Amino acid sequence: MPLHLAIMCGTPEIVQCLVNRGARLVSRVAGGFTSPHLAAARGDVRILRAILRKSEANQVEYLEKSNKNPETAGHNIESDGDDDEEGEGEFDGISVMRTGPQSPYAATQGSMVIVTDPSKVTMEEQNDEEDEPNFYDNLGVISWDIPLSPLHVAILNGHVDIVNCLATEFGVDVNQPFVKKEYSQSHVLFSMLLAMHHPFEISKALLQTLLELGASSTQADMQHLTAFYSLVMVGESRLLDAIFKFDGPASHLAINHPTVTTDWRPRAVLPLTTAVRHKGIAMIEKSLDNGGTLSVPTECHRRFWARQGKMMKIEACMVQLIVKAAEFSTPVVVRKLLDAGADPNTMTIDAYALLDSDFGSSNNGRTVLDVIGARKDFLKSLIQHRSKPITSLNAELKSDAVYLDGLMEGTFEYSFVQKDLAMAKIAVEVIENELNSKRFTEAQQQEKQKADGIKHEIGALEKVEQALKAKGGKIFAELHPTHDGNAHVQHGRDRMPLVLDDTTLKKFEINYTFTDQDVGDLDMKQYLPLFQAAWDGDLVRVKQLTTEPQALNKSSSSLQLTAMHKVRLFDPFTIAVAQGHFKLARAILQDVEAQQVQADTKKTSCKVYEVVVDSNVNDYSSSGETDDDSDNDGVGVHFNIVNDQQTIDDV
Repeated sequence: MPLHLAIMCGTPEIVQCLVNRGARLVSRVAGGFTSPHLAAARGDVRILRAILRKSEANQVEYLEKSNKNPETAGHNIESDGDDDEEGEGEFDGISVMRTGPQSPYAATQGSMVIVTDPSKVTMEEQNDEEDEPNFYDNLGVISWDIPLSPLHVAILNGHVDIVNCLATEFGVDVNQPFVKKEYSQSHVLFSMLLAMHHPFEISKALLQTLLELGASSTQADMQHLTAFYSLVMVGESRLLDAIFKFDGPASHLAINHPTVTTDWRPRAVLPLTTAVRHKGIAMIEKSLDNGGTLSVPTECHRRFWARQGKMMKIEACMVQLIVKAAEFSTPVVVRKLLDAGADPNTMTIDAYALLDSDFGSSNNGRTVLDVIGARKDFLKSLIQHRSKPITSLNAELKSDAVYLDGLMEGTFEYSFVQKDLAMAKIAVEVIENELNSKRFTEAQQQEKQKADGIKHEIGALEKVEQALKAKGGKIFAELHPTHDGNAHVQHGRDRMPLVLDDTTLKKFEINYTFTDQDVGDLDMKQYLPLFQAAWDGDLVRVKQLTTEPQALNKSSSSLQLTAMHKVRLFDPFTIAVAQGHFKLARAILQDVEAQQVQADTKKTSCKVYEVVVDSNVNDYSSSGETDDDSDNDGVGVHFNIVNDQQTIDDV
């Protein structure tokens, strides 16, 4: 459309010329973007003013023709909710936004534009289109595919002047959220949050402009996730200065307002808790200096929790700041919270749930001291693992004669040991090359740096432990001896040890372990004759070993054809195929098939196997193909299902 093209790449004069001559202002392009969307993305205030002032003039003209009072029409659609619903879902000034069919921000579905033949459009239809209003009574209009308003587009493109123009001159609501509905769920992003992906100076300017124009940090979604909380999650600590400066009273309220999850066991999480988990000391200090509380839950939190109607007490659902710091943050953060007045005997939410339960509970009680102790023990196990040196492997591999002593050349066992030795030599060569490489030297230096960092953190945690004990901190078992049975696993004394890879240098040994999926590890000496018979292609010997008991007293069971090597995973069938004994391989398949049938199952069909060598014929190949044209040569296994039952004995 000419107007949209002029907005994107033309001059303000061209746009003004088009709108003065009746260009359609409300037309949309692909994705449902309107002319205000494109003007907001362009960032030229003169183009935006030309469009919206013409829209205002068209609106006045339309209302005069309709004999309506133009003063009754506003730029934005106001909420039609009842006054008695304003207090619902609020927490001391936290405004909760609801979405639904009544919301003015509900997305319009569909972006398909159907082009019809102009010759088939009647004169009445053309007149109806010309009579359609050519103005915007709601500048919060959203696009189709991605529900963005012109305000959102301006914020995402970093145009501060466009945001200011939309709000001050045309009355756009700066609190309009971005709402996307997927699978009956609404995902909400606040307008201030959209400004966070820019460089700091642009984000700061956008945030300051939005706050000056009326944006509120206490705006929240249905899970009570406030705009302030969102900024703490994704923003910088320096951006909080603008919030505290331009939205002071609301921000001091939002800083202590928790978001509530909707899981079967709800969680109440404060913005400061998120700062402790994901942000640095700067964000934490700024939050504490501006009213963030450490003593939770407060009376205000209890009133809020009571209005939520949750069954569990708030202590068993509200994550404690110093506990979260002890679990995930640096020791400096824990010490900072402790010096700021945090309770040294603060317990985890599982501990509160354990104390509140009148019945048995699987929850484990822990205090901050328990958490620090468990974390320190874990780090100590890591440092022990990293301190083990890596040495050469050449000295551990002996000569071939040592391993082949007593074995007859040409037998299965001789070939098996010989190939194991060859693979071991290749592995040793690869490892030696890696140990002597520059990359390994650099990796060792990095490991040393990591080990030094772990040692430093262990020392810092020990100092935190001393500080906690100096302030009266105790483990859960000392605070609540009657619940010691649930707490004994928490302080590291009886913790399950960390399972790490064993780096102890071991001598090379031939692995003779065989296994079966039903009985596990098998007797090596008992099964070597079976693998030797498969190696020789001795069908009679294989049948004898797998069908007759292996002891004179008939007390030992016969060998299983499904036995395989535990590491290299070969079995009698693969050995027979590798040696070219296809008649034996076919017999093994038939016997294994028979063994798989359950004893109580009446067998009415069986599979007849055929081992085919160098097969390149399939149902889809052309009859003109030759063996030389195919690269699929190898060994294939075909089978046919034979069903002998033709009648039902008795219905």
